[in-house]
Amino acid sequence: MEFVTEQASSYEEAVRKIHQIYGMDYTIYSTKRIQSRRLFGLRRSERYEVTAYRNTDAGLALQPQQHRERELRQEKQEPESPLEDELIIQQFRDLRAICELNEFSPAYTERLLKRLYDESAHEELLQRSLLEARLLSWISDSIRVDRHGQTSTPRIFGLLGPTGVGKTTTIAKIAALHGLQGDTDCPAKQVTMITIDSYRIGARAQIGTFGEIMGIPVVEVQHRDELQQYLKSHQHTDLILIDTIGKSPRDTEIQQEMKEILSACTSEPSVGFSLALSASMKSSDMKRTIERFSEFPLSSIVLTKLDETEMVGNLISLFDEIDIPILYVTAGQKVPQDLMPMTEGVFLRRLQGFSVDLENLIIGDDTDCPGLSPKERAFLAH
Repeated sequence: MEFVTEQASSYEEAVRKIHQIYGMDYTIYSTKRIQSRRLFGLRRSERYEVTAYRNTDAGLALQPQQHRERELRQEKQEPESPLEDELIIQQFRDLRAICELNEFSPAYTERLLKRLYDESAHEELLQRSLLEARLLSWISDSIRVDRHGQTSTPRIFGLLGPTGVGKTTTIAKIAALHGLQGDTDCPAKQVTMITIDSYRIGARAQIGTFGEIMGIPVVEVQHRDELQQYLKSHQHTDLILIDTIGKSPRDTEIQQEMKEILSACTSEPSVGFSLALSASMKSSDMKRTIERFSEFPLSSIVLTKLDETEMVGNLISLFDEIDIPILYVTAGQKVPQDLMPMTEGVFLRRLQGFSVDLENLIIGDDTDCPGLSPKERAFLAH
C-alpha cells in the first residue's frame, strides 16, 4: 500500500487536495485535527490532516496491528524546533516591514499576514521565496481592473472629479487614444469633446487648444437641454467625451447643477462615468472624494499623476476597500502617450523590498510546486 498525507483548513479540502494531487484511487485512512496555536500575535486557524492509501497489491494487506502502528506514527506530532519558530517570526517581521515600506494600510497588512499564516503549512512558513510569491499573488488579486471598460468603451463617457486632478488633460488623452491612433485593424473613431465647465477660468480655452491640435471638435454646453439636443443630433458620433465641472463637490449648488446637466445622458443606451483621482492625494482625501461623488453612477476610476508618487501600497489598500475598478492610469503630460490602460503590473512593478524581479516579471506556469496557484508559481519562478 502507498500512503499519502495532506493538510487543509477543512476535512473536505484535504480530501480534495489528495485526489487532485495523487488521483481518485486513494481511500481515506485516518483524519487528525491539528490544534491551533499562537505565534507572533497571529492565530492559526484549525487545520485537518488526512491520510489516504492506495492498495498497490490486492494480494497484500496490512494486518490490524500494522494499521494501528502506522496510524499512531502518523498521529504523533513532532515537536517544532525553537529555531524554526524563531525563523518564522523573523519571516513575518521582514514581510511586515516590506508592507510598511510600501505604505500598505495597517488593516490591509494584518489581513494579508494573517491569511498567509493561516493558509501556509509549517514547512512553507520557513520558505521566504514561497511566502513572498503567495503574498504578491494575493496583492495582485486584490487589484481591481475595469477590463470590460477598456475593451468596450461606452459611446458617451463622462469624467468627474475635484479640481486639480487633471480631468481636462485626461479627456484629451482619451480622445487622442480613440480618435488619432487608428490603423487597419483598429481604425480611428469619430470623436467629440464636450465641456460643461463654465466656472473655471480658461477651461474652454484649454480643451479647445487640445481639440485644435488633434483636429477633434470641442463643444461647450451649459444646460441640460443643450446637452440632450446635441446627443440627439449626433447619434452617429462614435465617441462623445464629457469634461465636467472641476469645482469642489462640497459646493452643493454646483454639484446639483452638474447632476442636472448630466441627467440628459440617462436615456442614452451606452453611457459611462469615471471618477478622476490624483495618485498624490492622501488616502483620507480620496475616500471623502469618492463618498461625495457616490451619488453619480460611477463605473470606474481614472488614476492620474501616478508619476508624482513613489509608493503605491496606500492606493492598493484603498482600492481594495471600494467596489470600483480602475480603468486608466496617467503618468505625465504627454498626449496620449502617458495614458495607460490599468493592469495589475502597473502597481506591482512599483512595489519595493521584495526579492522577486517585479520589473521584468512574466506571468507563466513553469514552476512545479503542487498546491500553488499559477500566479504564485510565476512569482516563485522569478
